[in-house]
Amino acid sequence: VMEFIDREEELEMLELCYRKSREMLYPVAVMGLRRVGKTRLIFEFIRDKRFVYFYVNPNKRSLDLLNEFSGILARRLSLPSYVAIRDWSSFIEVLLEFGKGWVIVFDEFQYFKDVAPEVFGEFQKWIDLKYDTPMMIIFIGSMIGLMKDIFENRARPLYDRVKIKMRVKAFPFRRALLLMEKLDIKSFEDMARLYLLFGGYPKYYVSIMDLEVDPGNMGEVIRELFLTENAPFRNEGRILLGDSERRVYYSIIEAIALGNRKLSDIASYTGIKQTQLPQYLDDLVYDLEVLLREQPVTAGPMTRRSLYYIMMPVMEFWFRYLHRNWSLLELSLEEELLGIIEKDIENLLATRFEFLVREFIIDLAKDKRLPIEPRKIGRWWRKKYEIDILVTGTNKTCLAITCRWGRLPLKKALEEIEKTKNASSHIEVKVSNISYGIIARKLERKEELRELGYLAYDLEDMEKFYMESIHQEANP
Repeated sequence: VMEFIDREEELEMLELCYRKSREMLYPVAVMGLRRVGKTRLIFEFIRDKRFVYFYVNPNKRSLDLLNEFSGILARRLSLPSYVAIRDWSSFIEVLLEFGKGWVIVFDEFQYFKDVAPEVFGEFQKWIDLKYDTPMMIIFIGSMIGLMKDIFENRARPLYDRVKIKMRVKAFPFRRALLLMEKLDIKSFEDMARLYLLFGGYPKYYVSIMDLEVDPGNMGEVIRELFLTENAPFRNEGRILLGDSERRVYYSIIEAIALGNRKLSDIASYTGIKQTQLPQYLDDLVYDLEVLLREQPVTAGPMTRRSLYYIMMPVMEFWFRYLHRNWSLLELSLEEELLGIIEKDIENLLATRFEFLVREFIIDLAKDKRLPIEPRKIGRWWRKKYEIDILVTGTNKTCLAITCRWGRLPLKKALEEIEKTKNASSHIEVKVSNISYGIIARKLERKEELRELGYLAYDLEDMEKFYMESIHQEANP
């Protein structure tokens, strides 16, 4: 098993809650997208404690789930035979009576909404009644919108009933690099490629190790993780969407995965009226948190200009290739599908590279290596002009960066910078000083670019920057 990597802050926070739970009932909500490592984090935390773990299975009937949970409770807490659990209310009552000093975990807690919605009201009643019971209760959930509704909506019974709401986020690149070092990947470009495909979600890297796949061979990684009959992530898109029944979500995400990012393009790809799209997009952006709505960095809060991106690289991959070619998988034509993917994958990696470059720029800024003090970072566009990454700083300074996932000779790099310069003259806010840069997979003669006053970085520089800082942290 891959060792547990770096969730020190989260573990410290949980330990603090645990200490407080010796004096009182201490309910905690832990939220995060699927595959981010929430359950793994909680298991790391409860390893050395007395705990009871319940998984709320959305496909069970209320009574079946109650019977399953009652059985687990009776075994774990060695309940005396006279204790009877008749309904959810008595289940919670018994839990609080006999579980003092224990940590109680409910995984995918939001599914009670479908299985037994009365559980929320019962928890409210017992939390209020038994507030001085020494116990920690952890509610884990991956449907962010539902979890927020349960705990943050004033109209809901559990509003304001948890002491702390914790968000578990994907690993940043530098943490993912630690994980990949454990996989014994030697080439930094291979590490970058895997991160562009998997992002900061530990589960996928662990699978590479479990399946003993060669991490340097992208085709093999894709075949074994996604395409073969027993591939662990063959149905990943459905799982990440929480088996959402709304077919319309699937068409919208597929549209965006294929590069349709504007409202009008998504509407024409999906055939959904442009006036109806915003409600679905809002669900995907705010409730499920699977999409990202980007607005030009310099735009005000009321701007109508938006582009849509998919948060998780794997979701983008699945919808771009598997969802729309599912019949090939049904016919066991994995090799044919792999051929389609290998022809196009560089385009997908190029989209994801911009997000990696943003992380890199933020890390450079923390290290005081940028010509400006950044305030905001994002993309910028207006009519036909666009800038891949625009960093706005204090005193109306800006840094405009061109981003290319490719090998660029000097001439091509200079042409790209010229395009960005031309676009930057159309920025609608007043700028006093603007610097330019280019970040690519490989830049030839980058010293000459630097002599011309441009910021110039490629994967080689990233490697130096990250590997030095990682090893400094390891051996201060």
